[in-house]
Amino acid sequence: MKLSLPYFRGRRYLTGIDWVVGSLHEAGKMAIGLGAMSQAVLDVEGHIDEQALRSALDQISRRLPIIHGRFARDWLNLAPYWKIPRGAHAARMPLKVIDLPPGADDEAARLLNDHVNTPLETDATHIRFLLVRIGDRRSLLGLVFDHRFLDAYGAESFFRLLNETFH
Repeated sequence: MKLSLPYFRGRRYLTGIDWVVGSLHEAGKMAIGLGAMSQAVLDVEGHIDEQALRSALDQISRRLPIIHGRFARDWLNLAPYWKIPRGAHAARMPLKVIDLPPGADDEAARLLNDHVNTPLETDATHIRFLLVRIGDRRSLLGLVFDHRFLDAYGAESFFRLLNETFH
């Protein structure tokens, strides 16, 4: 006799590795107040325009509502799944912009360190950006990401998507 639990075809149920990463996330939250998060930083020559960056992030946000999803449990079989909002989502991805004078590399490093060591704002926030512009010649774009949402390859792919969307 084969036992089969009921499930809903439209749900994105989590896999075994998702459970492991979720456990590491919860253990980290209990131990140090942060879940399993990392940061990827783009070091760009030149000045990144804030409005153009916000526009690109907003376009991605509208096209990919999965970004604003959250973890939920199936009420019938209790399996965890990724609950995705329906349709286009108007929420903005968090972006903070800080302008520093030329030569303030140590201050930029401190800001990026604080960025990755600050908890995400809500349960539906899985990525956050910090743009540090050092004078007119250098910009650092930090992407903090929740490992339950992205892995390192996913963060790299997100930067690629951002580059393709950026005007």
